[in-house]
Amino acid sequence: MTNMRNYQLEHQICRAIKETKTLRIRYDRDTFWREFEPQALFISTADHVNVTGIQTEDKNKPQKGRMREVRNFELMKINAIEVMELVFQKDQSFNRNDRRFENGLICSG
Repeated sequence: MTNMRNYQLEHQICRAIKETKTLRIRYDRDTFWREFEPQALFISTADHVNVTGIQTEDKNKPQKGRMREVRNFELMKINAIEVMELVFQKDQSFNRNDRRFENGLICSG
């Protein structure tokens, strides 16, 4: 399993998943916030802790507008996070048996 883990961040994300609350994150070299509906926290096949879900907005790319797309984010590259009060509907297409989760789910909705 991964050597460097941020258990506080993992707990914060798992709680947001359980409560179906939208996250605002700054990822890697982002200047602006992204809005993200987290679905699961997992160990990737590259042995990193990742969060997967639906990105609803990326203010770093305003030309895309508010577009919903499935995204995976490596936790070690998340620089800032806020749990919003905005509740979302779980993605019905989410599949816990997906191959990307073969190294293990930490938590899921």
